[in-house]
Amino acid sequence: MADAAGGEKLKLLLRTTWYHDSQRRSVAVADAEMPKAGHFPLSTASLPALAFALLVMAVFRSNGVIVLVLFLPILFFLVQKSSRKKAVLLAGVVLGAYFILQSGLNIVLKPESTNAMESLTVPIQQLARTWNYSPELFSEEDQETLFEILPEESLALYQPKLSDLVKAGFVTESFQNDPGKYLKLWLKIGIKAPATYLNAWLLTSYGFWYPGADIDVYNGTRCYESSSYFSCETEGPGRRDSKLPWLEHWYENLSWTDTVHKIPVVSLPFSPGALCWCYVLGTLFLIASGNWRKAAVFSPVCLNLLTVLLGPTYLVRYVLIFWFRPLYLSICVGVCYTSKDNGKSGKSCVKADKQAAGNLPDGSLFGKAFHESKD
Repeated sequence: MADAAGGEKLKLLLRTTWYHDSQRRSVAVADAEMPKAGHFPLSTASLPALAFALLVMAVFRSNGVIVLVLFLPILFFLVQKSSRKKAVLLAGVVLGAYFILQSGLNIVLKPESTNAMESLTVPIQQLARTWNYSPELFSEEDQETLFEILPEESLALYQPKLSDLVKAGFVTESFQNDPGKYLKLWLKIGIKAPATYLNAWLLTSYGFWYPGADIDVYNGTRCYESSSYFSCETEGPGRRDSKLPWLEHWYENLSWTDTVHKIPVVSLPFSPGALCWCYVLGTLFLIASGNWRKAAVFSPVCLNLLTVLLGPTYLVRYVLIFWFRPLYLSICVGVCYTSKDNGKSGKSCVKADKQAAGNLPDGSLFGKAFHESKD
């Protein structure tokens, strides 16, 4: 049996998987009905599935609700005018259900609020880096103000790629009493050290967009050696008993070492940075080719990327959605590219896209992501 810590890790794994799978389902359901051209209809039959996927996305991770709020206006303009009342109803139901569920859980479980600390991860790292590398930029009064929200012992724990140790000491109560005071300090120091602020942010986010980045933010702790790609361990009193030892060994190498991640080309499918550019460039190509509606279908993926860029570090589990839709993206881009090479217009590209991908199963609970429309 696994202990409480193991149970918490299992809950984290399930929550993360459900979050990214719900984003995939949102993409599939939103794109399930393909019209002749222009905006697509939002069928009544698809509303429950889409509402469920969006609600799960919002509930299972804190940045999910941000993605939801930004995606709903895109969905509103994406659907046909005749379906926009349904889109508004969908938004109201999902947001209402989210706030009711969150309020109910907060009342029953009484969790400690960390919203301020989590949303200020980047400013916390920026102040901590400046204090460690250029302490002379802080006047005596500035240091006193800084120590009110970030004690000196917490600042001394600064790690460039991981904000957890510093932000754990963040005094939320002091910040909430006078947020303007600390905003002025952040702006004042930032004007003096803009490059330091930029570096502090890039160091906690570059693993999401740089293909050659090492996922090593936890190196030196537990079993992590030259990589901390993801966790592959069972905490006591639990024990790991694999029936496929060769697969278990490969899994451990992928998780704890950089053996796979240092092999040219082979490492790219495992790189969040490489997949990031596939989505960014693929989406931009769809927009440039006039296929903006298909590009908008990938907005949950792009919005999730924007939220994690402001997170505490770069980890694979934050962007699992990258591995859910690459085949879908390649079909959209590939068919559109070959169609345009044949001299077809943007609308013909959309039509050819649907015809080529109409019979491909999506693999989700809600049926195919594509199907051929009736002309």
